[in-house]
Amino acid sequence: MYCAIIAGGGGTRLWPKSRRKQPKQLLTLQGDASLFQQAAERVLPLCGIDGLLVVTSQDLAPIMRRLLPGVPPANIVAEPMPRQTAMAIGLAAIRVDREDPEAVLASVGADHLIADVAGFRRCLEIGARVAEQGDYLVTIGVQPTAPHTGYGYIKAGREATRIGNAPVYAVDSFKEKPDRDTAQGYLDAGGYYWNSNYFVWRVSTLLNAFEEFAPAMYRGLRRVQAALDTADEERVAEEVFAAVPADPIDTAILEKAGNLVVVPGTFDWVDVGNWNDMYVVAQEAGDNHTVGDGEGPVLFEDSRDCLVHPANRLIALVGVENLVVVDTEDAVLILPRDRDQDVRRIVERLREQGLERFL
Repeated sequence: MYCAIIAGGGGTRLWPKSRRKQPKQLLTLQGDASLFQQAAERVLPLCGIDGLLVVTSQDLAPIMRRLLPGVPPANIVAEPMPRQTAMAIGLAAIRVDREDPEAVLASVGADHLIADVAGFRRCLEIGARVAEQGDYLVTIGVQPTAPHTGYGYIKAGREATRIGNAPVYAVDSFKEKPDRDTAQGYLDAGGYYWNSNYFVWRVSTLLNAFEEFAPAMYRGLRRVQAALDTADEERVAEEVFAAVPADPIDTAILEKAGNLVVVPGTFDWVDVGNWNDMYVVAQEAGDNHTVGDGEGPVLFEDSRDCLVHPANRLIALVGVENLVVVDTEDAVLILPRDRDQDVRRIVERLREQGLERFL
């Protein structure tokens, strides 16, 4: 089994802590290791050091190699430019395909929090067994616990197969990030899962799906594959990435495929996509939370349901509710917790106003 960590995202909704040179997957938000290091530790028992691949950006590849010194340097794959998850996963697939086209490849994110690591591994192992026994594209769905508007949803249909006592369902449809009322309707109806963006498949099955549903990407990936480990590899990869669309794997392939199934996840899962997510997973007692590795003291006076990410100075909150305060060396963010999805607007305005030194 091979595992690919997709680690090229920017995490704009965790600004100002998440920046271009230190995106959220490199942040230590809980525990002693970065989100990326935690992701690697979760999958290494499944794939081993030689079976671990990381797909990331040109800027981050050197950092990833330092963080994972035992992983073969060639397994840290740098994209020429960002092109969403379809091409990132494809880059991992063509490398594994050279070794064994029938090998099972799992793809996971680099920026999630999971407490039940054993449950996570068990679900990936179920997915691997499904992928081995048939021509399936397997996704791992997470049981929703709240009407979250920042996640996509998967609607499960009939039972497609079963591994032991674990049912695996055909996927009826993907649902885009909904408004709160729609998300609540999904919870009330049942049969919906959060889209974790964890996938498992035989490499041959995945590449066949690329050929059928995303032929331009498929041709480009085969061009890159033919140039691997040659003097032309970098040039060919740049040409291919410049020409293909920037599409997530969901829209490029999965929404079109008839052989997509979902393994219901039995583990806790948070895609730390915004600051309110950090409030939800904070472990401190009480209704106010302090997160991160900053050394500055935090005082709450007559305040409740607040989250503070301090830097190195004192922060005091008096008489406020449901606020997020994020302090960094050169920027401070303050917002109501229910406006967590709107932080990206600040990032957009910084770009528009030529203030990219803060990104």
